[in-house]
Amino acid sequence: MDILEQITAQEWLKHETASLHRSLDTMPQMRRLMRPDLCEQSYACTLSVLLNWTLSVGPALSSLKLPNYADPQHKINALSEDLKHLNHSTQNFPFKPHNSTPTGTDEAFALGLHYVLEGSSMGALILSPRIEASLKRTDVTRFYRLYGDQTHRYWQSTQTRLDEGLGSDVARQRAGEGARWAFTSLIDRFEAAETAPSSAKGVDK
Repeated sequence: MDILEQITAQEWLKHETASLHRSLDTMPQMRRLMRPDLCEQSYACTLSVLLNWTLSVGPALSSLKLPNYADPQHKINALSEDLKHLNHSTQNFPFKPHNSTPTGTDEAFALGLHYVLEGSSMGALILSPRIEASLKRTDVTRFYRLYGDQTHRYWQSTQTRLDEGLGSDVARQRAGEGARWAFTSLIDRFEAAETAPSSAKGVDK
């Protein structure tokens, strides 16, 4: 039986990126978000990496006809606002890994990026209350609470968009390349941040 008849596009992409997703989730900066002793400096470092990464990925999605909620600019604005409330300047983290901007993108590749960018919204449901409890603040999680009660509905819409745009095996393969690029580029940015001078790493004391 053809793979397209067995699983959805989202399920296929999840399978294709499973190892990279695990690698991202086990990175120090992501693990710290779950710790009760998370400090504002460490949290700001993580948000800064996410902001710079989203800024690099966003332009590649411009060719897609996405609903307003999925416009990367909303995420960029939310991250910037959270960092502002943390009194953090993104100038503290000027590093730019070699693969900071995707090139040669097409619709299928862009949908792979879209999958990774939107998929993070589900994890935000778990992270936001933990971050707020650790920092004892509710004014610095605009990014993680961006979709609010609409999170599940928006994710279902994303899944539908992926199925509509990735109806062939060739398209799915190309989307897999985009999704893997997205995960790899974000991992590279976190690794660069972790090896930066201690004044810019945001390591918990």
